[in-house]
Amino acid sequence: MSNSVKNSEKSAVLKIAVAGASGRMGRMLIEAIGAADDVELSGALDVAGSPAIGEDAAAFTGKLAGVRISSDLSQGLAQADYLIDFTRPDGTLKHVAYCAEHALPVLMRRARPRLHRPRKRLRLFFHRI
Repeated sequence: MSNSVKNSEKSAVLKIAVAGASGRMGRMLIEAIGAADDVELSGALDVAGSPAIGEDAAAFTGKLAGVRISSDLSQGLAQADYLIDFTRPDGTLKHVAYCAEHALPVLMRRARPRLHRPRKRLRLFFHRI
């Protein structure tokens, strides 16, 4: 296989960061990312003060991902192509604002209660994958 083919296959892998990494849905996402061939875990975020901060994000699966859970957005999103956010509305607003500022696409759950007037607070953008 030529180097150009190897490089194009490698670049096809999407680097995904997960916010809410120690929660039920965050863990499910991390497990699914670990099982997929076309994505890799590049970052894991959780709220400051979480006991999971500093742990390997995939340790609960029995396989290490080499990605430590962090509360620092710039550190947790440094290598990401996309952020999947499964946090509460206040966390989601912070994450979306950071991602909009850094042109990083975000996939988020629809939270209840709804995010209050996000269009007035942020210029949101969406990316279809």
